[in-house]
Amino acid sequence: MLRGALRGGRVPVAAALFVALAAVGAVQLILGLDQIGGGVVAGGHEHTAAAADPGHLWHESAAWNVAVGAGYLFIALRRVRPSGLVPMLTAFVGMLVLLSVNDLSGGRVDATRLVSHGFVILGYLLIVTLSRIPGGFVSTPPGVRSGAGSGWTARFADEEEEIEPAPRPGLRLVPRGPMTAQEEERRAA
Repeated sequence: MLRGALRGGRVPVAAALFVALAAVGAVQLILGLDQIGGGVVAGGHEHTAAAADPGHLWHESAAWNVAVGAGYLFIALRRVRPSGLVPMLTAFVGMLVLLSVNDLSGGRVDATRLVSHGFVILGYLLIVTLSRIPGGFVSTPPGVRSGAGSGWTARFADEEEEIEPAPRPGLRLVPRGPMTAQEEERRAA
C-alpha cells in the first residue's frame, strides 16, 4: 500500500492514516468475529431489554462490530475518501458513547469491558480525519491512480481494427425549451 507513497523518505499523512485504519479495522473485525464465536471478548457481557432476547441483541451487536471493521478495512485498502461513512458513524459512535457512559455510571458494566469500544472510536476519528484531508491520492479513485483504466475490457479474435468510442454527451437533466436558463438569457439580451 505504501509503495510509491514514499517521497524523499517521508510517508504522507494520508498513507499513515490508512495503515492505522487498516489495523483498527482488522482488530474490530476480529473482535466482532470473536463475539459471534463466543470467545474471550464475549465472556460475561449480557444485553437486557424488556421485550428482547439478550442473545438476539448480542448477535446484532456482533454484526455491527463485524460491519464496522469490514468498512474500516475496505476504506483503508481502497484508499478512498470516506465522507459517506461520517454521518452513520457519527450517529453510531455518539449513541455508543452515551449508552456506555450510562452503563458505566449505573454499574451495569465495568470499565475494562468498554475498552473494546475504543477501537470503534479510534477508527471513527481516523475516518473523520481522512474525510477532511484535501487533495493528494485520497481524492482520486483507485482506478484513476493506477493509470490502467477499469480493467474491464473484452477483446475478440475477429476484431482487427480499433473502434473509437462515441463521445459521451454532457449531463443534461432538463431538456432545452422555454423554461430553461439559456432561453431566459436569450430573451433578456
